[in-house]
Amino acid sequence: MKKILWQDSIIHDNFYDEDTSIRIKEILNICKANNNFVNKSNVNGFQTKPLDDKILAKQILQWSAILIKKEYKVKSNIKLDLELNNFWINENYKYSYNKSHTHPGANLSGVYYLDVPENSGNIFFEDFNKQFTNLHSCFEGEEFQNHMILKNNTNQLVIFPSNITHGVEASMTDKPRISLSFNLVLHYQTKSV
Repeated sequence: MKKILWQDSIIHDNFYDEDTSIRIKEILNICKANNNFVNKSNVNGFQTKPLDDKILAKQILQWSAILIKKEYKVKSNIKLDLELNNFWINENYKYSYNKSHTHPGANLSGVYYLDVPENSGNIFFEDFNKQFTNLHSCFEGEEFQNHMILKNNTNQLVIFPSNITHGVEASMTDKPRISLSFNLVLHYQTKSV
């Protein structure tokens, strides 16, 4: 008999809104013109400082709520509210990538892929606990997998637990990849029955 103890999930779907796409690119161009950037996980690309745009925030929350409701089952006695903790835009150029990292201070993290040229690098997830045991070297199956790559697509929204180590492979194309990353905090209360 075998029981699987712990599982993590990554959820994703495609969303598109032309006004949102235009707005993300406009904000990115303004940030680039004003040197409004930080150096965190992005290497050789451009990463904006956290943004404060109510229109984008509303769209991210709406799409996140749709995806979460579609893929996760909220307990019947729980009233759940999502809060957008922060968000920023990444533009990755040829040979740029995002180092492995996590997002402390949030429950769920996500990324919306606006422009994804072919060979521009995919998001990957790592499980260092499984790497430590080295069991993945001996056994096949998802329970021993310690590295997973998710192919990025234009208009794809990906949401995952914030504690999962993740990064983005190096881009090998001359066309930039543009994405919007974000963190969500879950607020919940028990409903009276």
